[in-house]
Amino acid sequence: MSTLNMIVPEVLTKYNYEFWKTFMKIYLVGQGFWDIVDGIERKPEDTTTLEFKTWREKNGNALHAILISCEDEFLSFNNVTDSAKDVWYQLIEIFQGSANQFGAGGTVLLVAVATGHLKIVEKLVEMMSPEAILARTTHTKSFNLTPLHYAARSGYTKIAEVPVKKNNYALRIRDTKLGLIPVAAASWYGHKVTTRYLYAVTMKESLIEGDCISGAALLTTSIWHEMYGKKSGPALQMQLELQWFQEVEKIVPLAREFRNSKGLKPHEVFTEEHKDLVREGEKWMKDTANSCMVVATLIATFTFAAAFTVPGGFDQDSGFPILLHHKLFYLFIMSDALSLFSSSTSVLMFLSIYTSRYAEEDFLELLPKRLIIGLSTLFFSIATMMVTFCATLFLILNEKHKCVSILITFFAGVPVTVFVLLQFPLFLDMVISTYRPGLFNRPKDNNLEY
Repeated sequence: MSTLNMIVPEVLTKYNYEFWKTFMKIYLVGQGFWDIVDGIERKPEDTTTLEFKTWREKNGNALHAILISCEDEFLSFNNVTDSAKDVWYQLIEIFQGSANQFGAGGTVLLVAVATGHLKIVEKLVEMMSPEAILARTTHTKSFNLTPLHYAARSGYTKIAEVPVKKNNYALRIRDTKLGLIPVAAASWYGHKVTTRYLYAVTMKESLIEGDCISGAALLTTSIWHEMYGKKSGPALQMQLELQWFQEVEKIVPLAREFRNSKGLKPHEVFTEEHKDLVREGEKWMKDTANSCMVVATLIATFTFAAAFTVPGGFDQDSGFPILLHHKLFYLFIMSDALSLFSSSTSVLMFLSIYTSRYAEEDFLELLPKRLIIGLSTLFFSIATMMVTFCATLFLILNEKHKCVSILITFFAGVPVTVFVLLQFPLFLDMVISTYRPGLFNRPKDNNLEY
């Protein structure tokens, strides 16, 4: 085969990796493909540009050169990647991953990572080659961990960033005992911040490799360790946890059918763990809806009555309002009608919340959206009611009493303003948690290419 491809003196076998790697690297450098394999020349995001076409051609040539220079037994990984860089580092993992390739510098690195010395880790990683970052140690029973695995298991987020920047292929390496990639290992040990960071820089495909073990572990342990964070109010908390669960479920759909040691699927585990929170969320929603519905009902009652007891009264002969042609009268009648309609809508929304079935999935969008509509229409009805009240004052008091009207209007707005300010944080939290982007939205420019 070597005679046919003229790339390396010998094709890759079980026994000549170091020899083969040296000649293959010389060939790739000479052909101008090494920057593709080493990751220096990154894959352009825009697939319509000339730069992407050039990258694709170089990547294809490099991949072809590597594959035809290997024996058939080492080509099984090619069905999951078309990247020359991925193939190169997978070969490194095959031949160097199972042995302790760290050397003295690597031993110091592991100690520095385990003890959380960021500055030392940065200096050591700077001196090491990208390949050395992928090497494993056999010091941890049979786990065979990389430095990134150590950082993930210990919850050292800043330290985890260092090997990722040096060689982001480390994000895809699984330990040899549990089969977990670093993000799943961080979640397994309950490190929320580290899990969020590693998830943001880990490719989705990495979670479903290896029979989806890492994806299933991430999904299940995120429930156990309550990775979703905390929110004020049981309903908001339930919504957040549902968002987290569904987001991870989308990423690793195969994990839906996995069962834990008790024979339960992830969704069954989630339901069992959140029974109490559902009950608390129902009580919180009903109490909130009940309180706001009382206010909305009072406003609807007042504005309905105001429409038939207009300021200035009615003309006994024509039956029309005496102040009908006054400019402020139109402001009065319009604001009164708007207040009546919006308060009635608010009452209906809060009533629908009160009579909802309160299924687990209702907390995701249905109930929050109803509460948002109810609160927004309530705020609007309060504002228009105050406009109605002010217009009435200016209609019944003449110019001589204008200062009195202004003073009363000012003080009348104080309790309304206080109510809005007290309820607005709840409204804002609900809007943000319901309409914000996905919990795991990745940064568009994180400089991490695979």
